[in-house]
Amino acid sequence: MAQVYYYMGVDALQESLMVDESSINHALVSLSNALKFEPGDSLPDLHVLRGRCLLIKGEEQNAAECFKQAMELERPGSTDTTTLRCLLLTLLNLFMQGGSDPSSVITQLEMWVNKAEERYPQDTVKSELRALYRTHTEEATELSKTHQDRALGPGKKGAGNSGA
Repeated sequence: MAQVYYYMGVDALQESLMVDESSINHALVSLSNALKFEPGDSLPDLHVLRGRCLLIKGEEQNAAECFKQAMELERPGSTDTTTLRCLLLTLLNLFMQGGSDPSSVITQLEMWVNKAEERYPQDTVKSELRALYRTHTEEATELSKTHQDRALGPGKKGAGNSGA
């Protein structure tokens, strides 16, 4: 039922656009009920759908937590990378929003990429990272620069960042 409400609440061509907030809210209620009981709480797809609903409502941090839970539940060797894709994109969005501490988001990204390499074939993870970079080049470049500056320490700039 949650999936029906989800698709009633989003644009058919572009799922990131909400067209009916009430339907999204109904989907969230249905998902909350399903996640209270076995086997719902152990199904990664339910956590992913809940995360997508929260993402559409602009609740990126809560969505990220749902995607993390879904990743924890993914079976090792899985080739469906929907969960990984959603988590990477959400963490990248959280980084771009600025928030309180960008290094926290960078640390989370590193940790979850490492976890992804334990759950998915390595080529699959690399493919997802390349796709993320291709579709969000500017954001990924900014993340990379911040990561490099953080690794070098305060007051030091990486090659190409010298400003000269």
